[in-house]
This record gives sequence, C-alpha cells and structure tokens, in this order.
Amino acid sequence: MDILVPIRFPITNQNIRTVKKAKEIASNGGYITMLHINLFQHGERVTENELRNEIEGKIGGIDANYMVREGFVVEESILEEIVKLKPDIVVIGKNQESKLKKIFKKFMYDIDIENFLMKKCDCDIEIVE
Repeated sequence: MDILVPIRFPITNQNIRTVKKAKEIASNGGYITMLHINLFQHGERVTENELRNEIEGKIGGIDANYMVREGFVVEESILEEIVKLKPDIVVIGKNQESKLKKIFKKFMYDIDIENFLMKKCDCDIEIVE
C-alpha cells in the first residue's frame, strides 16, 4: 500500500499528528511518501534531506521516501502529485482539507474532496483531526 503524506516545513503539530497516522497505517504493510511543496513566490528551497531531518527529529525514524516539489499553489501542486503517483491512500490534516475545498470552490460548486480524489485517482483519503 502506497501512502502519500503532504506536509509543511517546518512541520506543525497538525503535521505531526498526520505523519503519526500515516505511520500507523503503514504498520499494516505500507510505504510512506512525504511530500513538501516549495512555493516559488516565497523563495523556499527546502531539500529532501532537510525535510527528512525535520520529521525524524520531531517524530523519530520513519521508513519513507521524501519528495520536494515546486509550485505556486500548495493545494494544486498536491493534487498534481496525487494524480502522478496514484497512491492507495492520501493522509491529510483537517486544515489541508479545508484549503483544498477552497481551491475547488473557485472552479466548481461545493465538492466532497474525498469522493473527487477517489474518482480521479482511485485512492482513499484519510483526514486527520
């Protein structure tokens, strides 16, 4: 089972809960990919090693792949990676879900993100409080 976990840098308390949930899911036979989006407009240049060190320093060792991508809008970049990677499950925090809904509302009426992503990506969504 492939698990995608979009996170911010430096990680927040919400990210810590989200990563711990992904780790719990992966303990049943899964592989985690941590995803961070460097925003062009903020001049961010977080590296995969910095991301790994940040997570392992706050949560402990996690057997995961660390990816850093660049984009203008975090939520749109996350959706692009979901479509490319086709994970079995995406674990997102409640705050991320709200931001994704705002992006979708610009283009269409109120939408159930979980169902939308399942249709487009054939993956499950786990939302962490």
